[in-house]
Amino acid sequence: MADESTLKSNVFTDEGRLVQTEFAIKNVAKAGTIMGMQCTDGVVLIGLNSGNTVQNEKIYKLNDNTFCAIAGLFGDANRLIKYARKVSCEQKRRYNETLKTSVVCKFVAWKKQYYTQNVGTRPFGVSILYAGSDETGYKLYATDPSGTINLWRAVSIGQDSDGINSNLNNFISDELVSMDEAITLLLKVYSKVKEPTIELADKLEILKFSNEKKEYLTKDMVVQILRDNELVTV
Repeated sequence: MADESTLKSNVFTDEGRLVQTEFAIKNVAKAGTIMGMQCTDGVVLIGLNSGNTVQNEKIYKLNDNTFCAIAGLFGDANRLIKYARKVSCEQKRRYNETLKTSVVCKFVAWKKQYYTQNVGTRPFGVSILYAGSDETGYKLYATDPSGTINLWRAVSIGQDSDGINSNLNNFISDELVSMDEAITLLLKVYSKVKEPTIELADKLEILKFSNEKKEYLTKDMVVQILRDNELVTV
C-alpha cells in the first residue's frame, strides 16, 4: 500500500479512512486554542494567539448575526471567511435579510466537504466556532476539516483542547450562565490545564456576542478578570 502521506484527499485507505482529512484534523489540534460557550444573554468566543502573531487574528465577523473563531491554517481560514461573507452579502442583496448562523455553517461545511472528495485538492486545515442566534435563542456551532457540523453548549478546539474539554464537563451545569460568568469559567478551566501569566492578556481575544451588542474585551478588562479571580499573582 502507498505511503499514507502521499494519498490523495479523496482516496480511502484499506481501513476506509480519508487520511488527508485526518492529517488536517491533527493539524488543527496543534493550533492556537479557541473556546466558546452558549450563555443566557449571548455567546462567548475566546481565541488564544500562539507566538508572535498579528493582532486580532482569531475572531472575525461573518455577517451582522454571525461571528466566528478560527483554529488552524490562517490562509485556509481567510479563504473560508471570505466565502462566508460573500454568501452572506448575496443573501442580503437579493432578499434584504441576514443569513442565519445555521445556514452560514452549512455553506462553509459544504465547501469543506467538497475539498475532501476531489482530485487536486486538499482538505481545509481549519476548524471554526460560530456564535449566532435564531428564533430559539443563542447558538454555538462548529465545523471541522471534514465538513462536520456540531452544536455545542461549550467547547474548546486546538492546543490543550482535550484537557480543557474534560474540565468543562466537570464545570458546566444544566443551567446556562451569563456571558460574564462564562468568561470567568472558561479562563478558570484553561488555568487548570496551563498556568496563566499576566502576559496571557496580550494573546487573548474575547468576544461577547449578543443581538444587541458585539463587544471585544480590552487588554485591561482581561487583566482585571485574571486578577479578580486570582488566576495570576502579579
